[in-house]
Amino acid sequence: MVIRMPGELAAHVADFVLATNWPDEVVKRYDAASLFASNPVISKLRVSPLPLQATLETIGMNRSASDQNIIRRLFRETGFLVGAHFRVADTKNQYGIVSFFGDRKPLDFSEIAELNLMAMHLFDQLLRFDDQEMGTGSPLSNQESTCLCWTARGKTTADIARLLGISEHAVNRYLACAVQKLHTHNRTQAVARAVRQGWIS
Repeated sequence: MVIRMPGELAAHVADFVLATNWPDEVVKRYDAASLFASNPVISKLRVSPLPLQATLETIGMNRSASDQNIIRRLFRETGFLVGAHFRVADTKNQYGIVSFFGDRKPLDFSEIAELNLMAMHLFDQLLRFDDQEMGTGSPLSNQESTCLCWTARGKTTADIARLLGISEHAVNRYLACAVQKLHTHNRTQAVARAVRQGWIS
C-alpha cells in the first residue's frame, strides 16, 4: 500500500491511497472500524524516518482491546501476518508511507534496506503519475491544489499544516508556488482563479 502522509485529523485510509493491493472490502472494513485515525504506525512515521515492522502479534499494540481484536481478525483473514512500513518523501517534500504486507517471517536488515530504496522510488513514481493524471490542464501540483482547497474553505496555514501532516513552512511554500503559477498577487486571487478554471472546487 502506498499512501500520502495523512494529517493528525485524518479518518479514512481511502482518502490517502495512491496505490494498494488491499481488496476494496478490506479497505471499507478498516475505515468502517475507524482504525486509521488511531494507527500507531502512522503516528510513529510522522516523527521518525526509521522503517517499522509489525507482526500479527504486535499490530494491535497501543490500541484498545476492541480495536486489537478487529485489526488482528481483519489482517489474519487477509493474510497480512507481517508488515513493513517506510516513511518516504519526494524532491518536493511530499511525504508518504509505503507498506508491504504478507505471510512470511519478519524481514532481515538487508531486506529492509532494499525495500526502503524500492519504497522511495515507488512513491516518487506514483506521485509523478498522480500529478499528471490529476491535471485537467492545471499547472498546480497535487499539494498546491490541496492547500488552495483548504484555503478556499477558510483554513489557516496552521490548520492546513495540521490536516496534511506537514509544516507551516511547507504550506506557505505550496501556496506561494500556486500564487506564482497562477500569475496572481495573493492567495485570495489564486483561489478565485483556480475555482474559475475548475482546478479546485
